[in-house]
Amino acid sequence: MKIKIPLAALILILTWSIDAPAFDTLVWPDGRQVLVVQPNHQIDLAGLKSGVRGHATDRRFYTSTAMYLANEIYLSGTEFFLHASERKLPIAHDIEFSFLTNVEAYWYSRYNLLSPTARARLGIGVVHGPYIDLLASEGTRQMRFGRSRGALHKSNVDAMLTSVVAAFTNRSGMPERFESAAPLMLEFKSGNPHFIMPVDLGINKHKRASYLDDFESLRWSHDRMDKTIDMGGVAQAMLKKILWAKFFLRRNHTDADFPGEVFLGNNAEDGFRGSMLTLESVSTMLMTKAALFVDPTRGEPRLTGINPIGYRPAEGLRYIPHEIHPTLIYTGDLPVRHFDLTLKDASSRLWDQASWLWAVVEYFDFSNPRRRDNWDQVFGYQTPYDGSIMEQKYALLAREMANVILANIEAMHALDGVLVSSWHPRNGAGESVRLADMALAMVGLAQYVEKMDLEPEKQQKAKMILQRQADFLLKIAAQDGSYTQEYSVPTGAGRGDRDMTSQAFAIRGLLVAHQVSGDNRYLEAARKTSKTWNREFWDASAWLYRNQAGMDRVVYTPLDVGAALAALREMALVDKDPLLLERFKKFFVQSVDASGLMQSEDIYTGEVLDLVRAGQKDSDGDGIPFMSKGSGKNGIDTVFAGRVEFDLSNTPDHGRRTVSEPKQKPVTGMQIFAANCAVCHGEGGVGTEGPKLIDNQFVQLTGIEGVTAMVTDGRLSVGMPAWGDILTKEEIEQVVGYIRGLK
Repeated sequence: MKIKIPLAALILILTWSIDAPAFDTLVWPDGRQVLVVQPNHQIDLAGLKSGVRGHATDRRFYTSTAMYLANEIYLSGTEFFLHASERKLPIAHDIEFSFLTNVEAYWYSRYNLLSPTARARLGIGVVHGPYIDLLASEGTRQMRFGRSRGALHKSNVDAMLTSVVAAFTNRSGMPERFESAAPLMLEFKSGNPHFIMPVDLGINKHKRASYLDDFESLRWSHDRMDKTIDMGGVAQAMLKKILWAKFFLRRNHTDADFPGEVFLGNNAEDGFRGSMLTLESVSTMLMTKAALFVDPTRGEPRLTGINPIGYRPAEGLRYIPHEIHPTLIYTGDLPVRHFDLTLKDASSRLWDQASWLWAVVEYFDFSNPRRRDNWDQVFGYQTPYDGSIMEQKYALLAREMANVILANIEAMHALDGVLVSSWHPRNGAGESVRLADMALAMVGLAQYVEKMDLEPEKQQKAKMILQRQADFLLKIAAQDGSYTQEYSVPTGAGRGDRDMTSQAFAIRGLLVAHQVSGDNRYLEAARKTSKTWNREFWDASAWLYRNQAGMDRVVYTPLDVGAALAALREMALVDKDPLLLERFKKFFVQSVDASGLMQSEDIYTGEVLDLVRAGQKDSDGDGIPFMSKGSGKNGIDTVFAGRVEFDLSNTPDHGRRTVSEPKQKPVTGMQIFAANCAVCHGEGGVGTEGPKLIDNQFVQLTGIEGVTAMVTDGRLSVGMPAWGDILTKEEIEQVVGYIRGLK
């Protein structure tokens, strides 16, 4: 697509660009610079677009389902790319797959992390949470004990800025915190993501757009938020924070202006963000443990805390409820704080419990002291004096909370060994289960089996519960392997529609059961369901799954898209099927990019600020507007819509492409690098989420043999795929020569 720029606008662009630095950096007061995350350029994805476009019919951000999609898209991003390389899928020179996973999926997930949980103020701030409360109390005690002649009380804000933020900036190399940031511990149920003021596109002291470092202009309207605390949404948000904290802190970095110093994180920005996400996750666990469990044993159910050590449901049931109503206090420009918390919906939902199980297990894996990895530098026993940014002891909290939730799932949600979707303090367990709830529970149970290595007996229990659900799926499947939305557990009778999302969730559940048990019955059942799903629901012209076979009106929520992407991803990894890989790419572009689901985007997925300032709404021509140019007077945030729709009654005929068009094979080192490596290491090696390769010390000091070994064997723990079984020996030689020549 060619973009015509008026002469006056071109002059403005040239004026803005004169002093633009070669790299995106932040500057310390003494003039030293640190690299931060670099923008990306949009590639041509026309070959993955069917010509059918959808539109958003509900623009609200619903925390539980949007965060679920964001988590599945995270797993469909760089993680998918790494697993695809590990399992030798045919991804060599597939720039579309590389871009979709390492740029679009990566950043769409990251946008939906940072916008709601750090900028929009969609919830209760971590500054009002128990972790900061404890720091402030200890600071007050020390001030009084030391007989200070100054203030005798340390506020939460003081504790946050002087104890926490200062430590995080020091360990990450960040020169300063993000202004007007509002990290959260308890997210609200939903919000309207339209900005309440114009996005600040001015240039700040770092020669960056102001909104990148000061979030004041990126707030949402508090009046248009549903301030109910949906505990399933809180858990999905916490899971997202932990997944991203693990990614941000998976390796250390150095900066040229700080010789001899090693900082946490992939870069300064990632190190700081990962540290803050760790704090948010711990605050969520502490707050939930202290006050957000339900005691149903003393008349009317009420909120209470729990001692998770040695917990047994039969000796006094305590569980996480579905919804909580907060009474809020607005304190100046700080994030809102809670004055009181009361029960709104005392039921237990399997979706919520499964989300919590997955989240706390993920935190335990992140902080597990028995594992040797880069995360050992994040957690310590003398924080912050040993260089760590979080106390190791909270691994125990995550472990015990995982055990509580596992026990409650079995005690409250199991009916003859099969899980049901709801439990109520008055009526007890329900008698039906939604496929979505069962599949998510199976994923959470599989995570427990894989990662809770301190609990061998409970691992076996989780494995047994997981297999019982898989056996139930085998029992209720139709002859062609298909499923309906919901089932009666006692009778196995199906309820609701036979829709595309239920098939996707069934595939997801069966595949994790196979992964854990090795039972091929589950794998074959997943393949059978996948065959029916792709035969009866896939539209070969629109490159979308119809909700029901033959239905022209297609309606997607984030739940639908997340389930479908997960099923395609996992089946492609298991069967190494290039057709499924191609279908994943098409469905991603159609359901996320061409649907209106991704409501806007930022410079990290192709938008060019100079062109935006010159008046362009969609400066990279991909059909998704820049955030300040999207829906509404001031634009709309980079988050998922609540619902999108397509009309497939008149789909175009484009030859029904089933595999990618053959592309000219790259032959030079530069071409091979551009096709396979640039999405992580940047064009010309400038660095994005992968390390900068220009004047890279490792590259220069290890010689040809060292760089060849790294490219060939990879290092998955820090995000470097093994290219030895994907590229030829000659291609590796060419790209290593190119890398070593970058100056």
